[in-house]
Amino acid sequence: MEEVGLSLCNPMDVDPRARRFALNFDQVAQKFNVPIGKAAKEFQLSTSTLKLRCRELGFEKWPYPKLKSLRNLVNDLTEYQVRGFQNIAEEISEEIESIKENPSLGIKAETKILRQQMYELKKKKRRRIDASTS
Repeated sequence: MEEVGLSLCNPMDVDPRARRFALNFDQVAQKFNVPIGKAAKEFQLSTSTLKLRCRELGFEKWPYPKLKSLRNLVNDLTEYQVRGFQNIAEEISEEIESIKENPSLGIKAETKILRQQMYELKKKKRRRIDASTS
């Protein structure tokens, strides 16, 4: 029976903790567009371990919810054809890029207000549709 020396093995296969330490910011940043659970599975880590590595890399929260919210806001702006939506969409796209570079950044106050306004606009539309079908 032939023995395989540890030096010949991939360290990622030998020590599960090595996977966590092998991740750098660029590798983690490529997965910001998916939920943390899915990203953890793709890295073959537990969610808790990925969260720990993220904290070690300098950001507290997984940015997927923020990024998804901003992408949905851009989609809503185009769907409802809000006045000046091209300029607003560009600003939000820049905000998305800055969050990808620094996940600790929050969503700007103006964007939060716009997001709330879009939510209320969609809510009014749903109510009108529900009232017309009743």
